[in-house]
Amino acid sequence: MKKLALMVVSGLLMMIGFTFQVSAAEEEPEPLTSEQLAEINDALEDLRIEANEKLENGESDFTVSKDLSFGEDPIELTFEEGNEVQASNSSSNYSASVKNTAGFNFSHSISGTWTYSGGEINSVSMHEPSLTGALYGKSATQNRSELDPSIQQISSAGTFKALKYAPVEYKTNLVVQIDGGGNYRVIKATISS
Repeated sequence: MKKLALMVVSGLLMMIGFTFQVSAAEEEPEPLTSEQLAEINDALEDLRIEANEKLENGESDFTVSKDLSFGEDPIELTFEEGNEVQASNSSSNYSASVKNTAGFNFSHSISGTWTYSGGEINSVSMHEPSLTGALYGKSATQNRSELDPSIQQISSAGTFKALKYAPVEYKTNLVVQIDGGGNYRVIKATISS
């Protein structure tokens, strides 16, 4: 009797495991194709232009998104901004994020603060880039370059290595330009393989 009960329980566990494996295989996303990456980058360029128009019109704390021909969720760029006036200096915050919503999701965000006065940038504080994506090994670099005393660029490159689909790897690039008047705009937002 014990052997029969053990066989029934084992059989049920095997069926449950098989059902789980079949359903997981049916829902598992595939790596992005070069055509899908091209569509993502075309959408990101449109979103970059739309976001810069919103930033120029004084809007802050917004997300722009665009549907893709594949996947359930749209591609997104997110921005957060805050300005603060101090005694002789003014301070602004920048934030930009690109999020892949096709397949296994991942995102790359950069943010920081800068002070300015008299049309020139006095100091810049960059936060560590934020990378998300549970199914990826992640790394990022970030640097700042001074174009002149009134304009600087913050560049960040992210790398997402798919843990399951080796050697599948995606790269993100975000470039934000800040100025001595407290404004910022996105120069580049891309995803590549």
